[in-house]
Amino acid sequence: MSPYRPFCSKKCQLIDLGEWANEEKAIPVKGPQDEANAQMDIEDIEAMLSEQEQDFFKPS
Repeated sequence: MSPYRPFCSKKCQLIDLGEWANEEKAIPVKGPQDEANAQMDIEDIEAMLSEQEQDFFKPS
């Protein structure tokens, strides 16, 4: 069994890592709603949290 499993060698492992780092590979988004959630910025998240009745940052 290869010590670089699931890769065949260190070279293949580094090539794959480089492709992920260069964003040549990505995990696909399932749909428009998931894509919208992925594009949320901090202001959107803070606005959503402020609309909640329960304060998530303080112990109950």
